[in-house]
Amino acid sequence: PEGYEPVTTKVIEMSAFTSYFCHLQSDTGSINVIYTVHPDGNFMTQFEKDPGAPEIYNTNGTTYYIMTNVGRYLAIWTSGNIECSISGAASRDEIIKIIDSIAGG
Repeated sequence: PEGYEPVTTKVIEMSAFTSYFCHLQSDTGSINVIYTVHPDGNFMTQFEKDPGAPEIYNTNGTTYYIMTNVGRYLAIWTSGNIECSISGAASRDEIIKIIDSIAGG
């Protein structure tokens, strides 16, 4: 996303999946972006979050689940056999701006 610079990137290869991790930093904070590819298409992942139901945000045909964990915002979505997450945004407006920047919204 605009304003963020990559600090750390790595690839984690396991027999059942491959994860691509990127830690980004800006003047105001940092976020983590993770894409996990499940070649067989079978996956079920759990994310830690604060109490309450996630907000459902739809844009450009993709459903994003927005929630907080320890007061920081995260968004989770899937694209085929790829599970995606962005975590660490300081506000709902920021996570929406990040989603829209990658979704072409």
